[in-house]
Amino acid sequence: MKKYQLYIFLCLGIVITLVLGLLFGTSSMTVTDSLKALLAGVGVGTAKSTEITIVYSIRLPGVLVAMLSGSALGFAGWLSQTLFRNNLADPYIAGIGSGAVFGVNLTLLLGLQISLLGLSAISISAFVGALISCFIIWAVAGKTGSTSTSLVLAGIALSFVFGGVNHLIVMYGRDILSRVVFWSWNGLSSAGFNSVILLIVVMIICVLALLLIFNNIDAYILGDEQSTYLGVDPKKTRRVLFLLVSLLTGTSVATAGLLGFVGLIIPHMSRKLLGADSRSMLPGTILLGSIVLGLAYTVGRAIIPHQQIPASVIMSILGGAFFMWLVVRRPTW
Repeated sequence: MKKYQLYIFLCLGIVITLVLGLLFGTSSMTVTDSLKALLAGVGVGTAKSTEITIVYSIRLPGVLVAMLSGSALGFAGWLSQTLFRNNLADPYIAGIGSGAVFGVNLTLLLGLQISLLGLSAISISAFVGALISCFIIWAVAGKTGSTSTSLVLAGIALSFVFGGVNHLIVMYGRDILSRVVFWSWNGLSSAGFNSVILLIVVMIICVLALLLIFNNIDAYILGDEQSTYLGVDPKKTRRVLFLLVSLLTGTSVATAGLLGFVGLIIPHMSRKLLGADSRSMLPGTILLGSIVLGLAYTVGRAIIPHQQIPASVIMSILGGAFFMWLVVRRPTW
């Protein structure tokens, strides 16, 4: 199958994923009722006003945030694997997740009530915590030249530090634990249109920023010495990639909670379907990330009547199985 045909199928997959997300939910509405409400919202036929509200005001922002977060994490996963030149890297390898949890814990402990751009205090604190961890990692790694190895080691070290501090905060405020666990696993439950707009804006900014160094990506993957020989500044490229990964992951965490393995799975799927070159990986990871997380979100709401299994749970199960398959398939890793 030719590559342009695959892109057409992926675009159709986006539409199908969106429609399925609007048809299935945890309410008592049947698929037929949901379809009537979906059509009534665009002026075709009639349906109850409450059903139209459920489809367009509750389900639509939820599935859109899931799909956009999947795109952001898939995109960030490819950039992470490029940044660290390791196909087993993911966006959380640099300690971003633990920094986000620290921000949420601190906000709950202090009882902060702030809002910005329609985002809750927890979402804002998660985003700020993620970015703070990124700045610390870059500052520490910068002392040794900001190499890929130093970035990974600094991220691992910071994860342990934040993990210990998070444990102390939970011990001090015991009621915090349940709220943090709920946020980390059920971040999509509070999705709104403000989150949709934020994700779209951040995605556009990151894509445009990447295009400025797009021609450097394939040379950077060859290694610092080889990329320098080809006229590419590896440190500058690494700085831009790290910033983009931080921004994409921080925004995803703020709007959808912690979603593990998305950034690991999607780049591998894209390489298998479309090829490993940058021109294929950019659109491939964005489209596939949207489809995979959107379907996980929909399956989580449809598999058990009137109950929702968080998309993060489904992705953890699938991601863990996928990771083991990668280990078995490539034991030299």
